[in-house]
Amino acid sequence: MTTNFSFLKTHSSFREAVLYFHQSKVGILPVVDEQNQLVGAITRYSVFRALLEDISLDSAVFTHMIREPVTLFEDEVKPRLHS
Repeated sequence: MTTNFSFLKTHSSFREAVLYFHQSKVGILPVVDEQNQLVGAITRYSVFRALLEDISLDSAVFTHMIREPVTLFEDEVKPRLHS
């Protein structure tokens, strides 16, 4: 299980998100608050949509993040049954 991963803060800018997505192969980044608690996620698509809406690259990703993300912990994963 990966425990060292990248994330953005709620005050991180779209510029930071664009740079990260440009340099990586991921399509989604978690967004955390000041206490490093997960509060959302930002996707490549969310960034594209915001830019098409003429959002400033200096705006915070908080404005276009996916809120109330679903979390799943390793011990909660149930095996998939195949028929």
